[in-house]
Amino acid sequence: MSAPSSHDPVAVTTRDGASWLRHAVSVDGRGLYAVAGAVPGVPECVLASLADLAELGIVGTADVLPVPVGAEALRFHLDRLRAQAPERATELYPEEREQLAEILAGTAPATAGLVVAVAEVLRDCWGHEHPKQEDIFCGNLYGWMGERVGPVLRRLLDVEAEREGLRARVGELEAERHATNAVLADVTVAQRAEERAAARLRGLLAESPRPAPGACDACGSLPESWCPDCAACQKGCFGGFDGNACTHANASWGGAS
Repeated sequence: MSAPSSHDPVAVTTRDGASWLRHAVSVDGRGLYAVAGAVPGVPECVLASLADLAELGIVGTADVLPVPVGAEALRFHLDRLRAQAPERATELYPEEREQLAEILAGTAPATAGLVVAVAEVLRDCWGHEHPKQEDIFCGNLYGWMGERVGPVLRRLLDVEAEREGLRARVGELEAERHATNAVLADVTVAQRAEERAAARLRGLLAESPRPAPGACDACGSLPESWCPDCAACQKGCFGGFDGNACTHANASWGGAS
């Protein structure tokens, strides 16, 4: 079964200035309206038919809702973004900063002295005893502040821009840090591999036998057993061949007899 439809308008304005939007449709096709926004004495949960609204006096109807344009469209868009991301509700979006910059073009930022003066005026407004009739004192002070809100907003906008710049720089530094850490990790791995290779080489050298000081580098024969005439190793190691070619008379290993 399809949902009921209605030919009643989607929006109605009554004589008291209230705006009503169609929120539901009855089974017999009548539009049911809820008040749009806060109207004194009218609960938002009340649903009224077109006939009910006629008793209040209908001064206008619309079959489609108006499409926001210009600044109103921007506000509508940003309000939707904030509804989707409540954590950013207090931040200015780039579109808003651009809009403020255009409005405040040519306005110099407030000095520190002006910021302090505005705070002091607020303190005086909040602290004095408010009369039941018209509060001329506060009216004058608020008027004074209103004339100076432009420079204060300009200073706020500059601070917002500076903060965004710092955020961007922090992001760049974090990216650089991650890249540096990756390079250092690669260098550390390579150094540890070199250290392990050097340790293995030192171990192999420690296991190899070494000749005594002054002995033959090849066979380890000490000089005491060398030929006293030619000071050559008896095994001919210094000559690069087996057997010593020495033929001196006092050579005890094959010399002249």
